[in-house]
Amino acid sequence: MNLLDTLLPVIGLLVTLGAPTVGVVFSYRANRPYKVVGHSFELGMTAVRWRDDPNRTHWYTPDHLAQQIGQHR
Repeated sequence: MNLLDTLLPVIGLLVTLGAPTVGVVFSYRANRPYKVVGHSFELGMTAVRWRDDPNRTHWYTPDHLAQQIGQHR
């Protein structure tokens, strides 16, 4: 058996599974109403900029961020 006969199916499988995964991740990130711009590990907060107010940074705890995302949609 040739080395190419072994490698080509493996590479083909990786491309077949990888391309849709990259597309789904890109689509999710592009359609989020917010962008994470920073973290404060000491306080446990996340810095977020909303798509409709991109010049203002808001700091949220994880619970409050989840609540805000639910209200923002």
